[in-house]
Amino acid sequence: QRCLDRGAYDMACAAYSNCVKILRQYTQVETFRAVLEDVEHQMGRIRNAVNLRLRSMELTSKGATNSALTLLDLGDDSAKVMSDYLSGRTSALRSRAQRCFAKEDNKDEDEEVDVVVTRAGKMIQDVYFCELLDAIKGFREIKATLDDAGKPVSEKNFEEQLQSFVRSSTDFLGHSAADLLGAHRPPSSEALLSFAEQLQQCLDQVSDVFPRVLDEVFDPFVCRIVRGTTRFLFEQASATSLQLVINLQRGPTTAGKSPLTLVTEAEVGELSKVKGEDKKEGEGEEPQDGDAAAAAAAAADKETQSFGFEDGEEDQFDLAEATKVEAAILTALCGALDGCRALVLLTDGSRDAQQQLIHRLEEQLEAFTGTLCRACCSYFHEDLQHAIACGTLRTPPEKQTNAIASLPWKGNVALFWAWLLRRFDDRVLQKAAAQAAVLVSLDDPSSATPFFAASAAAVKVELEAVAKAALAGYIRVCGQLLAHLWRDLVESRDYHQQDYPPREHSPAVASIYAVALKFETQLGRALADPRRQRSVAAAAARRNFALKKSDMENEIERQWARKLQVYTQVPWTRSGAISGIFQIALKGLYEYVRKETFTTLGLQQLQLDSELTAELARDLVEAEDVNSIDCLVAEALNSATTRCLGTPSLLEANTLESLCAHGKACLRQS
Repeated sequence: QRCLDRGAYDMACAAYSNCVKILRQYTQVETFRAVLEDVEHQMGRIRNAVNLRLRSMELTSKGATNSALTLLDLGDDSAKVMSDYLSGRTSALRSRAQRCFAKEDNKDEDEEVDVVVTRAGKMIQDVYFCELLDAIKGFREIKATLDDAGKPVSEKNFEEQLQSFVRSSTDFLGHSAADLLGAHRPPSSEALLSFAEQLQQCLDQVSDVFPRVLDEVFDPFVCRIVRGTTRFLFEQASATSLQLVINLQRGPTTAGKSPLTLVTEAEVGELSKVKGEDKKEGEGEEPQDGDAAAAAAAAADKETQSFGFEDGEEDQFDLAEATKVEAAILTALCGALDGCRALVLLTDGSRDAQQQLIHRLEEQLEAFTGTLCRACCSYFHEDLQHAIACGTLRTPPEKQTNAIASLPWKGNVALFWAWLLRRFDDRVLQKAAAQAAVLVSLDDPSSATPFFAASAAAVKVELEAVAKAALAGYIRVCGQLLAHLWRDLVESRDYHQQDYPPREHSPAVASIYAVALKFETQLGRALADPRRQRSVAAAAARRNFALKKSDMENEIERQWARKLQVYTQVPWTRSGAISGIFQIALKGLYEYVRKETFTTLGLQQLQLDSELTAELARDLVEAEDVNSIDCLVAEALNSATTRCLGTPSLLEANTLESLCAHGKACLRQS
């Protein structure tokens, strides 16, 4: 009873073993029988206490071994005792592992990762593996005791039990260590390699029990570190890249706006308020001659300056700033690859781990590209979803997606997406892939197998599809902005009341041309396709207004204009892009005139305004892109002709040519 009270179960067992034979020999003596019954009762209590103690995680391996030997002395089943011993040691080791990888309470949340990893490596050696080796020693001692007692255990069963115990203990340690490294930013190369070396040395100590411990525990641990570290590094690079785009969107914090700022739809709505002068008394009389076009252009310039465009500074795609952002994205991507150098050393000697590293780098490069493509789609909202030809886009973190999707539409950033993704394969991705190829070949490019070859073609197709769709989205918005200007012009001009012949173009044509010119300049810079200086002969080859077309030719042009798909992808040329913008705008004009009625003189005014716009567009596009613009103008005029209140009559060719020439001269001077 005293031994039970003190927890000295081994002493109680020894005393029981010394006296039980004598007590059982004289059971006919009532006193001895009573003592035996009391002893058996007390030993039952001791057996239950020792069983609980054997499975306790707080007990040391030495104490667990003594408890197991005590139960064997008490006659318990040896198989059950050995199973309970290993179960208790497994729980104890897991408790030790939690202590090895737990953050100290007095440390700050931002504790240096290297300190955490270094402390964990030391505790693995001093705590976990010391306990594991003691557990192995104790289990062997239990077997030796059984062998000495004439109760031998099957060698095969013993080795299987011991190997299963060591495998589960080391496997749990490997997973816990990988989880520790995955819960923080990657440690320094020195700390990571030191930790891995300590873990490998500890695993070597149990290789006699578990010969494949390095293959089954250490190599999977390295592979998990490769997965977690590469994912973390490339996610950081993706976040940095998207933040660069967000900074580009926000522009400088100074009082002046960024030179990248482009007219937004709301701004164009304000800009479109530059309309014709209100009619005063004597309405219907022929207006006095004056430089109305110059006044309208000055008003448009004034409105434009109020939106951040300084005098003499064109709204432009800042190629230098865009190139800096592209270089910064490449730097972020190469920085992620530099962070993987420790992984190359860590995987040295294990072919499976090296192949895992190569596969993960290829996968992360593909994911990085997919993140940018998906972010581009988020920026354009639903505009690009129908144009994605590939299904390999990766979804970036929700926080990054929301940040991009919440940005207001800005022309320079929209065009930047198209510019960046078009060049991304050659200027960023291939350079990063080349650096990764050298990295995984241990600085021996001649031995490097083709890196990123399997995914390169699909990624390139994906980039091209999204870049084209981004350019189409930019052109779509720009075309709609010009269409809104046409809408305001048609609604405000009072074509259905005009009772004087046209003498000059409507003032709003100047703002349409000014905005179109800004778009053309920006596209020329972004697409590296500036407008070429035309020869005198080419400049003189203007439209022949006196050219007569047959009714069949006119009908074919009208049918072609009606079926023209204006919301489609365009070629990567300045002329094709600005032509696409004009096509959308003039298609909008065709729809807007269908809601109006016109007097004969109002019809002639619309003819002058639309034909002058077509003439101005000829200055901005190449000859092969002019026909679609002419057809859309002709279809809009035909639609207005059918809605003429009087007898429809268009301007004479010579008069129209003279008015267009005068309007162009005025606009160029302004």
